[in-house]
Amino acid sequence: MKEPKNDRRYRSVPVSQPFSDALWACRGATGPLCVGRQGRRMSPNYLPKRWKRLFAEGHALHGLPFVGINRMRATYSTLMQRAGVDHTVINAMQGRSRDSRVLYTNYLNPYEGTFGESADAMGRVVNGS
Repeated sequence: MKEPKNDRRYRSVPVSQPFSDALWACRGATGPLCVGRQGRRMSPNYLPKRWKRLFAEGHALHGLPFVGINRMRATYSTLMQRAGVDHTVINAMQGRSRDSRVLYTNYLNPYEGTFGESADAMGRVVNGS
């Protein structure tokens, strides 16, 4: 497998409870989370296929609605934005350049309530409250 294009591809991403415990249980003490048959890091091209298989009958996620990896990434970005995390931090955590437009054009899905909350937040700043 070829090496990542740049150093931003190697990163640490904090994961909160209860997800962190489940991931540590899968990962073990060392090494990558997603490994192939020989215990090495899994190819990015193969990972979505393996993920989808987990939702099949008899597998760990059977019975849950399938959510693709890209949709999870988009949801994560949107939830981070909703929590007030700056877009530059979200970009860095997902391995993009600081001013990448990909986050806004491909991932964020702000909903109507977000606009009202943003206007209220701006009002508080302007009014000093």
